[in-house]
Amino acid sequence: MGVMQIGRVPLVGRQTDLDALRDEVDAVRTEGRAVVVSGDAGMGKTRLIRDFTETLDGVIVLRGACLDSGSGPAPLTAVTDLLRDLVDALGVDAVREAAGPGADALSVLVPAISDRLGHAERLADVVVELISQLARTHRLVLIIEAHIYAGRLREAEQLGGLLPMVEPGLYSAFLRERLVCLAIWRGRIEDAEAAIETARRELDLFGAYEFQTRFGLAYDLGELALAHGDARQALEHAGLAWRTTTGGVLALPLTAVAARAIAMLRAAGEDADAGPFRAVLASFRAWPVWPLWSALFAAELGEGSWSAVIDAGIGPAYFRAYARVRHGEALLAGGDRAGAREALAQGAAYADELGADGLVARARAVMSDAGLVGDAPRSVLTAREEQVLELVAEGLSNAQIAERLYISANTVSVHVSAILRKLGAPSRAAAAAIHRSSAA
Repeated sequence: MGVMQIGRVPLVGRQTDLDALRDEVDAVRTEGRAVVVSGDAGMGKTRLIRDFTETLDGVIVLRGACLDSGSGPAPLTAVTDLLRDLVDALGVDAVREAAGPGADALSVLVPAISDRLGHAERLADVVVELISQLARTHRLVLIIEAHIYAGRLREAEQLGGLLPMVEPGLYSAFLRERLVCLAIWRGRIEDAEAAIETARRELDLFGAYEFQTRFGLAYDLGELALAHGDARQALEHAGLAWRTTTGGVLALPLTAVAARAIAMLRAAGEDADAGPFRAVLASFRAWPVWPLWSALFAAELGEGSWSAVIDAGIGPAYFRAYARVRHGEALLAGGDRAGAREALAQGAAYADELGADGLVARARAVMSDAGLVGDAPRSVLTAREEQVLELVAEGLSNAQIAERLYISANTVSVHVSAILRKLGAPSRAAAAAIHRSSAA
């Protein structure tokens, strides 16, 4: 295995690092080896690798975040991410065949690898039932926030079903607030409104000084106010960001709510002061997630591009889906119908992958109202790539596509890589969703 260690310096935009990556990938093509890119967290690897791999054809890129390459065992979350990338790139059949007798063991991490009918569907139910049984005799800690931030909204929602088993207290109040946020990001406003009062009551009982949950609730209340078109009320909730310093960096999400509210008020001809929220942002400039919230604040106010939010590459995955949809809306407003059609289709596909149903509905509604539905956003694809995409959308593996089109599986892999790059799709499933959206 070819291993390249990335140094402890910012990597983005450094030509020497790009050249080193290119040399390693060229070696992969000729020697059939793997390239491992490692380095300290926060040093810019993600953006460098993403930008670089967009230029590649015929190379399978596997990403697994937070993988410690030290002496300890590899974290299963990172390994699972790698396996999912393999399944997306090569298809279930190819991965199962390569795994041989180990396929059943791998299916514990990625249920789709199993060839037993119903295994994938049953795994989540089995886990939930296991936790339910253990919770009756053991104290368990339920981690939902990580799933929400990673964009695994459906999985987080399923875990949320275990909340009644958590003993009422400070932690359960935190979980209730997270589930309100989850409902908002899923596009289920009525569910969020039904749950928020319970969260507030529990927080008042157990968390008078629990600022993380209080700032989270302020965000939730601001989002709900915006959903009902009440920008003034949203701005009032967001004002917690500058009225107190006790929340620290927790104030950053509130600046996004404030920017949307200010934009709505200004569009209605009303005055609104963004100054206090700019000051909040400026005070956290050194924080790792500042680029996301700064870009989002600027984009909402028309002072920056939505592409900057997408390219930030950090923070909750939901905001990348949101930015893709808003980017499409901005292109449409600027008269670029072809660009808007493609951006909205990609945004809907990515949102659907996350489970952000509200964003999916929004993107499709904009496309429908603008008469963009039915015009395929795939003119950049070659005729052969169009054929391959149609078969990918049918759920065929690379081997099956190769057999159908009388070409090699390696050639199919090259076509799939090109399709993902041209459509800006993060996976085969996302590309298939774009195909279905454009064909609707």
